[in-house]
Amino acid sequence: MGLFDEIESTPASLPKKDNIKAIGFRAEADCVNWAVVTRTDGHLVLIKSDTVRFPNTYDEAHRLEWFRKRLHMTLDDHQPAIGGVRYPEPSAPKSNVTSTNERIRVEGIILEALASKGVKSMTGALKTISSEMGSKSAKSYLTNDTLRGLDWKGKPKNTREAIMVAVAAMEHAEKRSSHGN
Repeated sequence: MGLFDEIESTPASLPKKDNIKAIGFRAEADCVNWAVVTRTDGHLVLIKSDTVRFPNTYDEAHRLEWFRKRLHMTLDDHQPAIGGVRYPEPSAPKSNVTSTNERIRVEGIILEALASKGVKSMTGALKTISSEMGSKSAKSYLTNDTLRGLDWKGKPKNTREAIMVAVAAMEHAEKRSSHGN
């Protein structure tokens, strides 16, 4: 396995560089930030980003079911070739175990949905994302108004993380496709 823990859902090859569409996710206990990116003429393009807030009137099982259906619609709409999920840092404080467990379950729903739609998926904490992007600290991008020419001014921090995860997943897929993997 590479820098990301990769989960192969299908043996299909990915499209060439300018055609790869990637979706990135940054989960929280009560919502998920997601972003779809591609590269056109060598430039990063943000197709769409959003924050999906879970209905607080549902119990946990029904929130997850609701989110899974919404996620399937998003995947159907955007047809990504690869998806990335940003995991918490291994050294992150474990102060709120309930919130952490809820986030982990949401990330599991994301991985299951990607697999059921035949989308390759990768996971990683910020350190891993940094490595995929060839950066010493991907976290340092979060304070800038752009990410490699892509304007993300005004986007909240966790949406920026979702965008960054999508870019890292796309760059990982580009490396794999250029090596014939």
